Amino acid sequence: MSPAFVNNVAGPQIYSEALVTISLWKEKVRLADRHPFDAAKDVSNGALDIIWAVTFGSEMGTSKNQFTLLSGLENVALADNTDAAVQFPAASDPAAFKALIKLSDSVEIALHSPIPRLHHGLALRLMPSLISAKKVKDQLLKSHIDAAWEKLQHNENEDAVKSALDLVVQREAIMAKKDGRPAQYDTQAIRDELFGFLTAGFDTTSTTICWGLKFLTRGLANQAMLRSALQAEFKRAREAGDNPTVDEITKANVPYLDATLEEMHRCGGTASGNIRTTLEDTEVLGHLIPKGTDVFLMTNGPGYVDTPLPVEESKRSQSSQDSKDKTGSWEVFDISVFAPGRWLVKGESGKVEFNPRAGPAHQFGAGPRGCFGRRLASLELKIMVTLIIWNFELHPTPAALSSFAGQDKLTHAPQQCYLRLAEVKH
Repeated sequence: MSPAFVNNVAGPQIYSEALVTISLWKEKVRLADRHPFDAAKDVSNGALDIIWAVTFGSEMGTSKNQFTLLSGLENVALADNTDAAVQFPAASDPAAFKALIKLSDSVEIALHSPIPRLHHGLALRLMPSLISAKKVKDQLLKSHIDAAWEKLQHNENEDAVKSALDLVVQREAIMAKKDGRPAQYDTQAIRDELFGFLTAGFDTTSTTICWGLKFLTRGLANQAMLRSALQAEFKRAREAGDNPTVDEITKANVPYLDATLEEMHRCGGTASGNIRTTLEDTEVLGHLIPKGTDVFLMTNGPGYVDTPLPVEESKRSQSSQDSKDKTGSWEVFDISVFAPGRWLVKGESGKVEFNPRAGPAHQFGAGPRGCFGRRLASLELKIMVTLIIWNFELHPTPAALSSFAGQDKLTHAPQQCYLRLAEVKH
């Protein structure tokens, strides 16, 4: 997750796949004729296409398959009522996609079971659909790992790294040579890490994007301010009637965009909390916490999106007292409102700047157990949101399709994510 890998290897992969989603939605705008449509699967498919490309350097093609199908249609069935959602025909998903989704969704078996480890383990061994999905997953991982190793044998230079897998294999080869041992490039640990990277890398990001689209659809003023900030930053693209390039987006400093992304995390609450296990007996705010206790650090309640709980200063440890003012606190009167401006301050030069410590934020965790994919996720969100707002106006959707109710699966996701889009003409 070094800046070099994220910007030079992952960035172009993210950008290329993001443009496919943009092209797909342009086809939907053409066919929908002002009708809203369900965008959740498009966002999820696009995020999986992206993390697949970053992981393996190849194309899965779920979004492209859907684009190809719709681009060949002259029209679809539309209701007379423009508030009625349009139903588009769906292209068949690749086998690898189905297997990854099936295995990813199977985690819910453990989440809803009183004996999670045993229940999930038995399901993986006995359910035919999961057995088949695991077989497909194992085969695709082996084929890609073998291909990456074969490529490395012909080119050991850094410019040969075109994916996360290339980097993993290259580093294993370097360490094996240093240790004087055969390279172990295809191990269960590496397979598990790649699978975890795939599943964790698409579900959280797609959920955050869905929440962001809903907030920007409801907050038309926020959407207009974001689009104005992007147009001011990307003057070349605006004058050329083109999309900003991946280099332009990567290097851009758009405080309102950074603030919008941070507010999407805060209000969406994709990850409702982080869990840490105490390594020794300790005390937190006067409460004794025994060794081995799971401590839930919630980000969806008091202090984040609700009125903070009072804390007696005398019960804080010295380190807590010393650090409590490093991060600001939110005004109570609008703490639950989506307002990107809360993250903006005037710098010493008088210019508006993004302040990541304006208030509490903990979506990625912290310390050595924090999310190691944070930089990748942040860049993906930056590219996706930039291209969506650059290309489309998000018009209001009917009340029946605009619920902000959530559902807790692997993430805290919105039950509905409908869009009514219109293309932006620069």
